[in-house]
Amino acid sequence: MDQVFGLLDMLACDGGAALILDMRPTQFIDSQGLVRLLQLGRLCREAGQAMVVITSAELERRFRRFRVDQFLTLARDEHEARRALASPVALAAL
Repeated sequence: MDQVFGLLDMLACDGGAALILDMRPTQFIDSQGLVRLLQLGRLCREAGQAMVVITSAELERRFRRFRVDQFLTLARDEHEARRALASPVALAAL
């Protein structure tokens, strides 16, 4: 898992316009994973890069329960993620 987050950290800092992270196949994320995901979101913001996390319905419920949605933009599919990136509200979060 550290290798995955290491790669994501590099992508978050590469100065690209946006990072879309598809977590739909993820069945469970523990507190350490949540912390790393929030750190990744912070890295993206600091680099001026937008980040959207695509989640399954179950994962979205967990994220909302732990208020992760207050720090990360969540979407249910690629189309919703792209709409979020195109919206002025998502860009204002940077």
